[in-house]
Order: sequence, then structure tokens, then C-alpha cells
Amino acid sequence: MADIERQAEQMPWGTAAEVTERIVEAAESAGADNIQISLNRGVLPHEMFMEQIRRFAAEVLPTLQSHRIERVPLAQEFV
Repeated sequence: MADIERQAEQMPWGTAAEVTERIVEAAESAGADNIQISLNRGVLPHEMFMEQIRRFAAEVLPTLQSHRIERVPLAQEFV
């Protein structure tokens, strides 16, 4: 159970605002201006999975697309 809980903490899940915040925090922490998203259907019915993709595209993606990284951790060491 501890492994599942630890993995869940690494995955962005929750409301659209929570998912957006977690992805932005991870990108900021890494200094990454580009991210790769992988959506896993698991055992969800096809239509439910497609609805999740539509919601992500409508409610999360616009904020991610407009976000710009303001700090690059490694680069700050050389400033």
C-alpha cells in the first residue's frame, strides 16, 4: 500500500486546478519549459477515458500552454 500511495503522490490527479498546479510545480522544479504528458487508460471504459482527455484539453492544457518557466535551477548556480 505504501508503494501505491507514494506513486499517487507523483501523479497529477484531482481537480483541473490541482492537476495544473502539480504539473506546473514539477516543471518549475525541473526548469522545464516543455513537458510530455502520458495518459494511461488502465481499465477505464473507452468513452470515460475519452472524456478525461477532452477535460484535460479544455481545462488544463490552456494554462500549461501559456505558462513560462521563470527559473532554471541549474542555471541559477552560474549567475
